[in-house]
Amino acid sequence: MSQKSSFSVSRLLDVLGAGKTAEEKRTEGVDIAVVVDDGAPRENVLVVRDAFVAEQPSAAVRVLSYADASSDAPNKRDAVLYLVGSNPRAIGVLALSRARAGVPVALVAQSAVELPAIGDLPEEVGALVSEIVVSDESRLADRLARWLIDATDKPIAMAANFPFCRPVLVNSLAARCAAQNAAVGAVDVIHGSDFPIMTANQAKLALDIAAAYGDALSPQTALDVALVLAAGVSWRAFARLVDGILPVGNWVSRAVFAFAGTVGTSRLIVAAHDGTLAETVGKAREAISADTAQTFQREAFTLPVAEPPASETGYITY
Repeated sequence: MSQKSSFSVSRLLDVLGAGKTAEEKRTEGVDIAVVVDDGAPRENVLVVRDAFVAEQPSAAVRVLSYADASSDAPNKRDAVLYLVGSNPRAIGVLALSRARAGVPVALVAQSAVELPAIGDLPEEVGALVSEIVVSDESRLADRLARWLIDATDKPIAMAANFPFCRPVLVNSLAARCAAQNAAVGAVDVIHGSDFPIMTANQAKLALDIAAAYGDALSPQTALDVALVLAAGVSWRAFARLVDGILPVGNWVSRAVFAFAGTVGTSRLIVAAHDGTLAETVGKAREAISADTAQTFQREAFTLPVAEPPASETGYITY
């Protein structure tokens, strides 16, 4: 009994620590520069303009013209985005200078022929240079999100500030957590120990998702953890039912349910933060209220028909 209690306390402290870490990551400072070359495609410029509107006061986005980009080079940025236009060669030189200084850079163009020729680079420099080629501007925001999440060391802060980054980050976090829980469910070295481990992992995931949506620690956070616990209990009960039916391969079903349960829980937490859950509940309440009102009206205005009284002789009297 003491072993279970200490284990639970340890997990609780671990989750609380994860909450503090998620909050710190949410409030990290973000500094991004966007360099717009002369003649850069207007469609790309508009997408970037709409996407890079920071929601947190800790973020700064600096938009620079091609002429001003050189003077900004000494400043340390978290990432620099170059919209290639009429000066691809000069833009390439600026981007490589930034990359050699340890700053992730991305070169954006509508076709590969518009990009500057980079040439062979040292591995550590080449890893910081990304080329984003999109002919359809509707796909540009998604590509930029993947670049920011993968190239920078502040993915949660990026998502907290720029909503277009959130789906990419949440999917990545959920997939990683689901894989971890699937491994835990499959192994199950100590029977029954998988549930607290997986629940703790999902609670940490919920905290990271909340931070990615820019939400500070609040009573909503407690609701997220409660949703995780409720979903975990439901999935565990269903998994045990299936586990008792299958004659062999129980570890497969445990792994599958652990993976699916984690992904499903992440979708539930996202719905709680993006307004989908509240909207669904609101529509359900409206539907129930409307149905109740209609039922009341039917019952109120459907009066019983009284049968005419009969006389003692059996004849109907009028």
